[in-house]
Amino acid sequence: EDSRLVMELGKAYMDGLHEAGVISTAKHFPGHGDTDIDSHLDLPLLLFDTMRLNAVELAPFRHIIDHGVMSIMSAHVAVPVLAEEERRPATLSHNIMTTLLRNELGFSGLVVTDALEMRSITRNYTPDESAVMAVEAGTDMILLSPDIDLARESLLEAVQSGRISEERIDRSVRRILLMKYWAGLHEQRFVDVPGYRSIVANEEHRKLAREIARKSMTLVRNEDGLLPLPTEQDKRILAVIIADREEQRVPVTRPNSTAPTEPVGEYFVRQLQARINDIDVIRVDPRSNQIEFDSLIVKASQSDIVIGAAYVQARSFQAEITIPDEMREALGAVSETGTPFALISFGDPYFIKNVPGVDAYLCAYSAAEASVEAAVETLMGVNNPLGRLPVSIPDVATFGTGLVYPEDVIIDEKEVIYDEERPGINID
Repeated sequence: EDSRLVMELGKAYMDGLHEAGVISTAKHFPGHGDTDIDSHLDLPLLLFDTMRLNAVELAPFRHIIDHGVMSIMSAHVAVPVLAEEERRPATLSHNIMTTLLRNELGFSGLVVTDALEMRSITRNYTPDESAVMAVEAGTDMILLSPDIDLARESLLEAVQSGRISEERIDRSVRRILLMKYWAGLHEQRFVDVPGYRSIVANEEHRKLAREIARKSMTLVRNEDGLLPLPTEQDKRILAVIIADREEQRVPVTRPNSTAPTEPVGEYFVRQLQARINDIDVIRVDPRSNQIEFDSLIVKASQSDIVIGAAYVQARSFQAEITIPDEMREALGAVSETGTPFALISFGDPYFIKNVPGVDAYLCAYSAAEASVEAAVETLMGVNNPLGRLPVSIPDVATFGTGLVYPEDVIIDEKEVIYDEERPGINID
């Protein structure tokens, strides 16, 4: 929503990658943020003029190129004002990938296509056409062709026929080899698998992740000071796990766990249940029926506080970010029972649009374990939410919104009853 913020955060992320010896890639060029179609499914059309493109879409790319980004990934979007044809994907456009990116913006690094197996490409181009056109447009590497052998043969034939020069291929190969050299792959090509735990997700990294998660918690609404939750143990709490997919699971990264995944919401419930005595749990997802929704509404009316945990987020091959109408109506009914309703979004920050009548709304942005822990700490008043909305939520909150708790309500973790050994509970 804010190009300047994208510039600032993009450069910070790039600097961190470079410091750790990781090749940085900015994507997707020339801009894929303001589209209403998933390019995995069809070709998005950006009907913007050059003034808008320069101010919004291209500004972060220009900034990151000027500061040394190493690679650019193309977008399977059509930008008529820039391309040769109205519906020519940027990936296959020489005007965009060479004239604009190389010549006008001065990018000399590695250019990689987005996956050529996406329907935004395959609906209109065969694997041999897309491979050759991508290289002609100016890309150095082709990603995920739907037919790798055919793509390879078509490129060889294009070079042998003179359609693509050997010099053109050599320039791309040189860029690829320079990247590998920068990353030290000529000295160490393979990963030390047994020793990865000392490098990836070690305790230092996990500590940093927890700190980042805590600072990211964004309290958008807090009517009548509902949050933090009261510390009295006689309150009846109903936790509602809201999932947009059936049998949804999330990765488990805890060092002491042997399971790679677990049902969505399970870790959140475990964190809550370790701190609160009287808690009931209900799960709703696309397969929930009206009987279950009616039961949810009754239980909500009999509870002192309802806490909703929404696991709804953008994914590939997903036409829209939404929940079924029946679920939306049931959650709306819960917000009308008169029971205070606090909602946490572990994904889409706009989720409150589905339940506009909630009393409190907390954006955690992610279902990662560090974010779940930080969200529960924030609910209990152990962590003060310091985050600010990086977007506007129409009719709800403006860009930069972020409420904080008064200092006198922040409590020490030691004052909260917390028992990790308490037996887990089943989620209906």
